[in-house]
Amino acid sequence: MNWTCRIALAGLLAVMNSPTVSWAQEDPEPVVEEVTPLTDEEKVALFQPYVDAIARGQKSHAANALLPILGETANQSAHGEAWVKLGDLLAEFDMEYSALIAYDRAIDADPNTGSVKVTPAIALARKLGDERLLGPVLAANVGLNVDKNTRSDIAYLAARHYFQDGQEGMALGMLRMVNNQADVFPDAQALNGVILTTQGRFNDALAPLVTAQQMGRNNGRSKRFENVLQLNVARSYFAAGNYLRAIEYYANVDRESDFWPEAHFERAWAHFRQGDVKGTVAVLMSHEAPFFDDWYLPEGDLLRTYALFMLCKFPDANKSISAFMDKYTPLKDQLVASVDSLTPQAAWDEARAYLDGSKTQFPAKLLRKFSTDERFLSAVKSVEKADDELSRLQNVSANPFATMATARLQERRSELINAEGLRVFNHIRTARDQLVEMLSNVEITKLDIMTYETRMLEKASMTGTLDYGDRIGQLRRLRKKKGVRVWPFQGEYWGDEMGYYQIQTRPDCPEGLQAGSNN
Repeated sequence: MNWTCRIALAGLLAVMNSPTVSWAQEDPEPVVEEVTPLTDEEKVALFQPYVDAIARGQKSHAANALLPILGETANQSAHGEAWVKLGDLLAEFDMEYSALIAYDRAIDADPNTGSVKVTPAIALARKLGDERLLGPVLAANVGLNVDKNTRSDIAYLAARHYFQDGQEGMALGMLRMVNNQADVFPDAQALNGVILTTQGRFNDALAPLVTAQQMGRNNGRSKRFENVLQLNVARSYFAAGNYLRAIEYYANVDRESDFWPEAHFERAWAHFRQGDVKGTVAVLMSHEAPFFDDWYLPEGDLLRTYALFMLCKFPDANKSISAFMDKYTPLKDQLVASVDSLTPQAAWDEARAYLDGSKTQFPAKLLRKFSTDERFLSAVKSVEKADDELSRLQNVSANPFATMATARLQERRSELINAEGLRVFNHIRTARDQLVEMLSNVEITKLDIMTYETRMLEKASMTGTLDYGDRIGQLRRLRKKKGVRVWPFQGEYWGDEMGYYQIQTRPDCPEGLQAGSNN
């Protein structure tokens, strides 16, 4: 199995496909027109109704007075200022999401005028969980006249946008603009490692990932941030073929972390690639415990089966295959029957129901990954903020500005749900496709086992003896080290034993026969 495909670094800095929200109605194929800039006198006259309303303390009227300015192409040179003023009023009305969208439009319409709102816009985006909204407009305006900390924020968000757009070279260039004293520098280094990994530059990715991890510790970042990076460093070592170092990093992911079960499973692959098949079986023994019932890791079951096969423990491998088929065939049948009819909205609802502890159509363990997926959780937070604001906008719906804000906020809400719902759908569909392939492959493995068992019998017919292993005998002959107790596993699991099992066994392959080879 090619594990380089598994190094899309888990849960870290994933980017959302979220186009910029536009408040103005735009033609899908706009015609470029030459618009004569307004004179200073014309601008003063244009904004006079707004100024008069502010002077009277009528802020709602002031917000409404800005809409005619934004509705006319001839006023294009005043749009940036109008968006800024509208955003400020919306922020005063405690309509923060609508204010964020207005600031985004201000920067897009007039970068020089809108630059004064970059810092508050980024702060709002972080508060609302929707930093990606600003990505496109900031990527197009990285040269804005701002302080060095804000410039680092712009560069980081621009890098995320370019990475999402498949422009990895541009993304790496943006990351070089992030100051090493900036708060986002650890995140920038982590993203740097992600990009280098996706480019197949696994050894190059290690330095920025380790730097991000160390700076995260120094800056008091969460244990989650540290564990994600611990896992990603392990994956980079694995992809680079340094399996011993990969095992070391996998083993140091905190047992209390949500990422530990996945790290433990991937550690089994590192043992397998290192040639330590017994170590593979030992690591995966934990996955047979009830503690892992809520986790969806069918590859772990298959890897254990194949490891038993490599040890020529054919009866155990056959039992493992039967258990795998009994466990996953019903799920495969369910997915085959229902996945293609799933819509992004329905998929979003499934993942949200899981987070809320409600009943779901699909098994909860299949949806579990979204409980730790930062991108999905940020989208949930944003949608909840949008719903709250939409409810409050209904209280002032008689105002034209509220009607506009409602429409654009609903548009953004739909974009988030469709984008994340599509991710949930793709996850479930991929699970279906993989299960179909896995169940087909285990059928082939059963045939392989029959072939090797036949060859063992053929060898026995020539030698007169059937060498079929010595499972318990070797345990009995083990020399007990001081302070160590050794006993055969008898089916009882303890939570504090998870991850520490050792297997003492030898291959049951007769001399001259090794499963998986042509000998």
